[in-house]
Amino acid sequence: MVADEVLINLIRLNGHSIDCERAQREAFLLSRCGAAFELTFVYRNGGPYSSEFVTAWDNMRTDNRITYEKEETRHGTPYLVYSRKATDQGVGTMVGLSVEAARYRLTTMSAVSDLVLELAAAYVYLTDDYGERAMDELRVRKPLTTTGDRTQQALELVEELGLSLATA
Repeated sequence: MVADEVLINLIRLNGHSIDCERAQREAFLLSRCGAAFELTFVYRNGGPYSSEFVTAWDNMRTDNRITYEKEETRHGTPYLVYSRKATDQGVGTMVGLSVEAARYRLTTMSAVSDLVLELAAAYVYLTDDYGERAMDELRVRKPLTTTGDRTQQALELVEELGLSLATA
């Protein structure tokens, strides 16, 4: 699936709206769960990031396929929430994953905080380069976020998604 298709289907499967950061992390984790995306992810600002998504958001807004609202975090940081048009009656799909499997995984991801999702995605990404030392590297890169029980929750999410842990 190309980025535009991935995004519209993420929006459809997520209750018809999603914010940019969460979409990046969900798409990355879904790709690791078997979804066939034509996306390249790099590590940026704490987790997997696909520049194709940025282009896709812009294309879809320009083509009037989605709407968006500017919102702020509780700390005043701006972010965008994208929604499908009311006229879009498509059913979300994911090539490589059944609709049920995709929905199950997205529901599992929606049950955790943004920080836990970020840690899980970053951990999975870092396992490629760091293997069993991925958690150590994550703690170096994100010392303020890997405190408390967030790290354990992220590892539990990784397992719940059916992905293997490099370390426990």
